[in-house]
Amino acid sequence: MPHPARPMLRLPLAIALILGAATVLPSTAFAQAPASTATQNAKAARLNTMYEQYWEELLKLNPLQATFQGDNRYNDQLPNTLSAQYRQQTHDFNTRWLKQVKDVGSAGLTGQDLLSYEMFVRDREDSLEAEKFPTWQQPINQFYNFASTFVQLGSGTGAQPFKTVKDYDNWLKRAAQAPALFDQAIANSREGVKNGVVQPRALMVKVIPQLDALIKDKAEDTLFWGPIKNFPADFSDADKQRLTKQYKQLIETQLMPAYREMRTFVADEYLPKTRATSGLDALPDGAAWYAFNARNSTTTDLTPAQIHQIGLDEVKRIHGQIEGVMKQVGFKGSMQDFFKFMQTDPRFTFADEPALLAYYRGLEDKINQKIPEQFSLIPKAAFEIRPVEPFRAQSAAGGS
Repeated sequence: MPHPARPMLRLPLAIALILGAATVLPSTAFAQAPASTATQNAKAARLNTMYEQYWEELLKLNPLQATFQGDNRYNDQLPNTLSAQYRQQTHDFNTRWLKQVKDVGSAGLTGQDLLSYEMFVRDREDSLEAEKFPTWQQPINQFYNFASTFVQLGSGTGAQPFKTVKDYDNWLKRAAQAPALFDQAIANSREGVKNGVVQPRALMVKVIPQLDALIKDKAEDTLFWGPIKNFPADFSDADKQRLTKQYKQLIETQLMPAYREMRTFVADEYLPKTRATSGLDALPDGAAWYAFNARNSTTTDLTPAQIHQIGLDEVKRIHGQIEGVMKQVGFKGSMQDFFKFMQTDPRFTFADEPALLAYYRGLEDKINQKIPEQFSLIPKAAFEIRPVEPFRAQSAAGGS
């Protein structure tokens, strides 16, 4: 998914985040009919109120997103976001809000008000266009799947808070609804198999060890036991005993069976039906699907071929600079030899993971100094640098 430059928008930061990344406006975007300042301000104020209302409704529709945004009002809720009913709800939501905002129109808006309008409309239109492509039939891969996201939430180290007894009870209610999403992911994947919309085998073989790392016979051995191992000091003994019993029952009788069922499905049923190809072009209407993803991610009208050529040109330019460095340091050998040298020479490697993390965390002060230069609205919570969890580290992207 794509990414950003927006806090000057007169939207709350949250809406700016959801509305998407760096936006390329139409060349005529600022050629609007003149309007009085009072009229323009009234329209902008009306739209800003609508954006606020949209955001409130969006968080209610997607409680997980609310949790990730730090809004704890819906932490006990988990709708089946993979179901056909939910897809229809999302469609109706986007259609309604697109019409309401476009009915107000952009005439007379300028500057940040116009930018906010254009971003909102573009994002809703892209969301509706995305419905043409059966992404929902491929809900499982090693980078993004509900099983991994859910354990991150329930481990006590993610966005789901575990600070109060209510927090713990919220998770019990939310987690009890998770098996329905596991079942839906399997059902959607089976639909994809029928329609020839399946994942590459190279991705799915990496899902199995991820699931194996999460599945345990005893609740106490799972990552879901983290909140129980780390009860807040002010919890009463009665609350600790009750929650310990309820968490153990939830994990062993609902969550682990759901994880085992998904593991069996992926290994025994889905993996044999996966494809040897890797690109979207191997799927039905895949070329159009890929072109849409490229346009949605880059917010340009460049074709995938044009974007690819930019990449090739950049590689050529960078290789030219590397050749200059090779000459400068007197390296004897090919460029591939030079790459191998940089990857394996002890001068360029960290002794261990703690040393690597210490280096990255040492960049924090430099980053914090620059943030006010780039953003006018800053989150209350500081950013954190963490290693990828062990259960998915081996199959995560290097950039993670």
